[in-house]
Amino acid sequence: MAEKEEHLRLAGIVKGVHADLRKKYKKNSDGFNEVWEEHCQNTPKLVEYADAMHRLATDHWGKLPETRIDWCRDTTLEYFIHGGLKKVLEKDKRREAIQSLKSGIRDGGLVNSHEHSDILNNRDNKKMSKSLESVYHCDFLHLETTEPLQIAIDSFDTFLKSLKSPVERLPKDSFHVVVFSLLLEYFPSPYQRWICCQKAYELLMINGLLLIVTPDSHQQHRNASMMKSWKIAIESLGFIRWRYIKLEHLHCMAFRKIFNPGEQSLFLSGITPDMLYIPQDFHDITDDMDSIQKIQFERSDEFFVETINELPTYSDSD
Repeated sequence: MAEKEEHLRLAGIVKGVHADLRKKYKKNSDGFNEVWEEHCQNTPKLVEYADAMHRLATDHWGKLPETRIDWCRDTTLEYFIHGGLKKVLEKDKRREAIQSLKSGIRDGGLVNSHEHSDILNNRDNKKMSKSLESVYHCDFLHLETTEPLQIAIDSFDTFLKSLKSPVERLPKDSFHVVVFSLLLEYFPSPYQRWICCQKAYELLMINGLLLIVTPDSHQQHRNASMMKSWKIAIESLGFIRWRYIKLEHLHCMAFRKIFNPGEQSLFLSGITPDMLYIPQDFHDITDDMDSIQKIQFERSDEFFVETINELPTYSDSD
């Protein structure tokens, strides 16, 4: 009973922050930047939120048979270490050869299939850098992406160790993986989710992975249209989905960064930030914040999927 009460207390802190953000955004939807900046400057609230999230993740969610961290780790290892990337590059070569052949036939003759260039950065062929144990404060929405670093992988390790909190700028085309673990739904605006995905594209190397985990306790078909909308929107930014799985309480997606799809206007082709919507975007937010503490959950993992999102400034990110 004491453990459940503590769980509910921590849950109330987290859900209260989310509800407050959405309420302020709905009152000032044209000023979402102002709402977000005010939120990020509320250090005591962010610290309280981060502590609650950490304790929920370590004391409660770690007991689940498969966690989001397990999926992110296993997917990354399969892609980079156990042949996943090699297979997609071979598939790209076959597809390119077929397209070249078809093009040659349409032009009235055959063309030679040129060897596909090595689009895998040299650093991808080396062992991935050891992760830093520290967690840094970073407002990802306002993170500045700078020109790529022209350094070797060993020097890049030194660069990572030199980072100071808060992180305000990072080099483009420099990371193997970006993880959005219960992050995108934390933002009250679809446009903010869109900006996050754009930033991920800029930071990743070619063939780097964007891992997205978002909660959903319903059956796979219940929000299938939302997941399709997300896929179209994210792929339009220069990604292609490599892996998707619906766990009992989560949608888990892995997107591979490919070459820039072009300068065509996404909005003219029907792609807009609103495609990165979540069900909460259409919910009314009650002003009675005290009711949050009174919610009773029959199972702790049901709370996990329906109300918890990680704090972006303190998070881990077919």
